[in-house]
Amino acid sequence: MGVTMSGTCRPARMVLENSYFDNVKDPYYPDSTAQLRQSGSICVSCTGKQQTLGSAFTPSSFYSYTLDAAADVPNLLRTYAGPQANID
Repeated sequence: MGVTMSGTCRPARMVLENSYFDNVKDPYYPDSTAQLRQSGSICVSCTGKQQTLGSAFTPSSFYSYTLDAAADVPNLLRTYAGPQANID
């Protein structure tokens, strides 16, 4: 499943960073009213739209964060996604 940006009530603004798409048709693209900024993402065997539009916003202006490498996402999902015995 890809990321489609659509401004419904007001124009959407999205930042997509270090994501991993595998065998996805149209991984990410905005509609004409949205802003979508992408950086560091990996698309493997993907077809169709991989489009950005506008500058959206800069997340670090609002909070600090550290990104995992996009190449690490599949392993992180295998390790941490789904039920976890140690979560209360």
